[in-house]
Amino acid sequence: MTTDHKCQAFNGHSGPDPDFALTYQRDPWCWSPELGFHRRSAPMVRLHPKAKTAGSRAVGKDFLHPWQAVRLGLQLGTSNGSMVRDTLPEYVQRLTEAAQGKGWDTYPDAAEAHARLGADMLHMVRSGAAASLEEDPRAAREWIAGALRPFLGSPALGSWGERLTRLLDAGMSEDEMRGYGPQEDEAYRSRAMWDGRNPEAWLTYCGAAAVRIIGLQESLGAVRTVCRLYVITDPTPPDIVQWWRQVLGDAVRIAG
Repeated sequence: MTTDHKCQAFNGHSGPDPDFALTYQRDPWCWSPELGFHRRSAPMVRLHPKAKTAGSRAVGKDFLHPWQAVRLGLQLGTSNGSMVRDTLPEYVQRLTEAAQGKGWDTYPDAAEAHARLGADMLHMVRSGAAASLEEDPRAAREWIAGALRPFLGSPALGSWGERLTRLLDAGMSEDEMRGYGPQEDEAYRSRAMWDGRNPEAWLTYCGAAAVRIIGLQESLGAVRTVCRLYVITDPTPPDIVQWWRQVLGDAVRIAG
């Protein structure tokens, strides 16, 4: 099971880098479902790094930035360059944005969760599910609806949860959907929203954008705003991990 494992190489810009020490370029981190996290010099020694977001360093003796863990799940190796290159469609990459909530720095399985996310996203692409959703608008809408439904009843979403439920279940007239456009535009122009002083405007912006994209455009374009709405409900890291697994599993099921 493990004898044929080939460790992932560092895949970035070689040389001195204050955010990516040479020791981790020469002896990079690796991950596989069977071996877990390890260093290339000792693939049979399982390690348990933290997922650290504070500071600029990408990797360290006992930590990785979450994006580095995602890269390892994607089999791209650690890097001080681009995050995922062209491995994933943009809408699939956006699923990582659900991890903007609190608690990841203290969640003991954070690095493993992000590596598993990378592996599951890669499976979504390699299985053909991502391409299938792109080619079938009805399947894409079903997938987006499945991603939204688990948290639309959250009190944190207020009336937007009810509106999105109605949009998914019974639909809305085009006039009603377009009627939310001025609210979205007004929120977008609010400086207080972007610097965090007006969370209600942020909710309006995300909710109205979700209605517009799902109802009037390509449903897959709503992945980012779906993740933003989910973050507003303040999910815990285990909640997010469960949601990721459901959403990615649904993609393969629906496309299949």
